[in-house]
Amino acid sequence: MKFKDNFPLFLLLYFLISAITRSIFFPNLTIDEAEQVYLSQWWKLGHGQQPPLYTWIQRIFLELFGFNLFSIAIFRSLLLFITYIFIYKIARIQLSKNWAIVSSLSLFLTLQVSIESFRQTHTVLVTAVSVLTIYIWQVGILKKSIWNYVLFGVVCGLGFISKYNFVLVFISIIITSFISTKKSKEWIYSYKFLLSTIIGLLIYLPYGIWIINNFDTIYTNFKTELNPEKINYFNAIGNGVKSLIFNIVSFIGLFLIFLIYFSFKHKEKLISYLKQKAYFKSEFKTLSIFIGCNLFILVILIFFKTSVFYERWLEPLFIFIPIIGIGYLSKLTFPNNTLISSSATKFLLGISVLILLYNSSRYQIEEKLSIHNRNHCDFKGLNSTIDSLKLNKYYTEDFFIAGNLKMLQPQKLIKTIDSIYLKDSVINFTLIEIKKPYKIFNYDLIKSENKKQLKLYDYFIINSYNQIR
Repeated sequence: MKFKDNFPLFLLLYFLISAITRSIFFPNLTIDEAEQVYLSQWWKLGHGQQPPLYTWIQRIFLELFGFNLFSIAIFRSLLLFITYIFIYKIARIQLSKNWAIVSSLSLFLTLQVSIESFRQTHTVLVTAVSVLTIYIWQVGILKKSIWNYVLFGVVCGLGFISKYNFVLVFISIIITSFISTKKSKEWIYSYKFLLSTIIGLLIYLPYGIWIINNFDTIYTNFKTELNPEKINYFNAIGNGVKSLIFNIVSFIGLFLIFLIYFSFKHKEKLISYLKQKAYFKSEFKTLSIFIGCNLFILVILIFFKTSVFYERWLEPLFIFIPIIGIGYLSKLTFPNNTLISSSATKFLLGISVLILLYNSSRYQIEEKLSIHNRNHCDFKGLNSTIDSLKLNKYYTEDFFIAGNLKMLQPQKLIKTIDSIYLKDSVINFTLIEIKKPYKIFNYDLIKSENKKQLKLYDYFIINSYNQIR
């Protein structure tokens, strides 16, 4: 069997193994995972700063597979599989199987995708939806069937309730469709696009109503995230430019090194290619303009006092760059395409194995190097302590503790301190100290200056639930 004919199966097995090793070798939930487990206790139209789709689907997986690490890991692995396979399918529209495989495997050189995504939630979801959206858009331009317009409306609706930066993806698609090729203009001018719009709005409508009712809180959080230090306008612009450049270079840096290495022997052809501006005439014109629109919108955001960017924000916008880069590489290396693509594939497969080994053993590596963070807390020990104290109802300090305890006590409703209204007049709790690493503090101590002096392994739990009204 040829590898290129079984590439989807390889990806499926790869991410299944990733889910299994994550479940076995990493005993606790990460901060993002714990938050989702905590929030999945309720069916709500909105959950704080992020749209609710990830939480909804995560709850379904928890109901299907139970409250265990595999339920968390398999959902994320499924989203990563969708991302990689549809990057392959987008590339396959214009490239051979060999080069489409290289395009997909190149994502392993983007550490935000290949490593950080194994710790994140909403970013993984919005990236998968974005890749799926671009694929349906590209196919729809070539084949303007009513079915493609329906699918486009569905994935856009899901994108809007995945994460807010999907809005940038959608805006760039619309702008690109108006200014790119004749076929893209025909696609967006079609009366069928109205159907896509209606479907997308219907999916988004319930969450949109929730946003209207909670707009002040969301807007305040949004402003704080874009300019966390609340610096003045010109300093914000300066910081925003530096942050954007740094994160773009960080996001695609390793891939660019890979691309330069495999292009080096064909530098004369590359120079000629750039001089002719062939990248504006290539099969990837639409995708190139789309990425350009994303960059333009990000630059515009800087002038609205966006002083900081993060790689995870860029992921659903720039994850398509490898497709364009590999497309140009396939032209530069002609007629030695097969030889070069085979060498690139073998190299990237080696990288994928190293990434899998690292993601699987990261917890053990940190233990060996004595790198202790919150992810290394002994929640099973804490859970035993809680049981011994017969604390049937209690409040935890934050999502991280709540989510990890919920995994161990799925039958209990666990809440955080900020989820209740506390009056000082009714707080009269006993301070219980247990041998490290466990401590249970009352709310007064949490509010006091002593909180700054507490060590990493301290736990904050309020008991005496019935006294709080």
